[in-house]
Amino acid sequence: MSMKRAFAALAATAMMLSGMAFGSAGAMAADGNGSDGGATTDPTVTSIDDGTITLESDNVLNFKSGNDDPRANREFKYVKLADYKLVPESPTNGQSQYLTLETASGVKDAVIESVKSENLYPNYSTENTNGTDPLVWLTKKNPSAGKWSEFINGVKGKLTDNDYGTVTPTVTDSNDAYDGKATAVFDFTKTPNSTNPSGPGLYLLIDNTSAANAPKQKNNENDDCTYTYGPLSTILIGTKVEGDIANADGTLIIDKNPSGIGSGNAVAKTNVSPSCSGSFAFQKTGAAANDKDGLNNVTFIVKKFDDSKGDPSFSDYKAFDTEFDKITESTEATSATVDRVDGVVSLTNLTAGWYLIKEDSNSVPNGYLKDNAYLARLLLQVTQTGDVLSYNLTAVSDTRLFTKKDDQNKNQYDQYMDIQNIGQLPLTGAAGTAIFSAIAVLLVGAAGMVFLKSRKTKQALRY
Repeated sequence: MSMKRAFAALAATAMMLSGMAFGSAGAMAADGNGSDGGATTDPTVTSIDDGTITLESDNVLNFKSGNDDPRANREFKYVKLADYKLVPESPTNGQSQYLTLETASGVKDAVIESVKSENLYPNYSTENTNGTDPLVWLTKKNPSAGKWSEFINGVKGKLTDNDYGTVTPTVTDSNDAYDGKATAVFDFTKTPNSTNPSGPGLYLLIDNTSAANAPKQKNNENDDCTYTYGPLSTILIGTKVEGDIANADGTLIIDKNPSGIGSGNAVAKTNVSPSCSGSFAFQKTGAAANDKDGLNNVTFIVKKFDDSKGDPSFSDYKAFDTEFDKITESTEATSATVDRVDGVVSLTNLTAGWYLIKEDSNSVPNGYLKDNAYLARLLLQVTQTGDVLSYNLTAVSDTRLFTKKDDQNKNQYDQYMDIQNIGQLPLTGAAGTAIFSAIAVLLVGAAGMVFLKSRKTKQALRY
């Protein structure tokens, strides 16, 4: 492949995976020796002196740090991988100039070691016998997206903190309200750190924002969510190039998935994670006629299960109680009238995970059983998908007393019923069938006894 295609190949890898992407600073490049391969229609370069890189985002918080007002602009580590080089350097008779790369001397060893790693091109030394610049040689190999990612991670692993400079971009927000479109401009025509090379070229940008210092913003749509704007993924991008060249404006839209390299899009570089809290309600009912539509003033103790143990699973209420007693932190919720519905137990500030819910026997009204076997032991699973929470309530204790919300709105909430005696236990399934069968046998037996007694009575009256 002629190296007049080298920078075009760099641009074509803008849809990098595994946390690294190229920006849209692509351009046609000539061979490192200045040959244009005889082509006469390739785009030409008029200037490489701009030296700026621009990141664009739908939310300025991707370029901010901290939660104080005003928020500070983020600091980035950077390292220059290559200088731009125009060839021929001294054009004559209207000769066009083309663009190629020249690996920066300070990182050349790291670049070569990464290129010839086992997972990339271990035969680099024997194949590159004419001393072609390592980045030019790599680009001519037309690596896959995965290999580009491997290369960048390899370079990062071989550099030390002393190899990086630091730079804080100029951030402009469209409405200065921490939620509008924004740009972050890096100007490498200046020298942010005199110990590191700057000026036009190809750069690695690494966001220095720590997780602890990542800005947060609340969003009350759906459930109450707080979005954390974490550090951006590593970005490989070149400074602006002017000329008759596509994809060379040094701009990268960091939010979007690819819609064509020409628009400067790449795999999203943002690291936005929502943490949502929501609410859920179920209903406490009683077997007494006036409590069937809701039983107020029953307290439930709520504890969050340690998700690191995996999903909870309990064979019976005793196993539930054993795990429940190990958890020290708890909240309480008491059944009450909500929107004219009695017995509603409202749980708030729920985040993704599992909750163990236990009925407090001391709050059970007089006349109702306080036997552990019949008091509510419930498991609530809260699942977060994107910024939406979903809820699923199941019973661990006597499942005959638990009723799921009805699709036809027969009952508005999941329900758990307290009983006054075991005779009020719902008769369902095999248990109900067995009891009715037993009653039938007793009735048949009673008929036989009446018949026998009747015959004996008649026999006695004959004598």
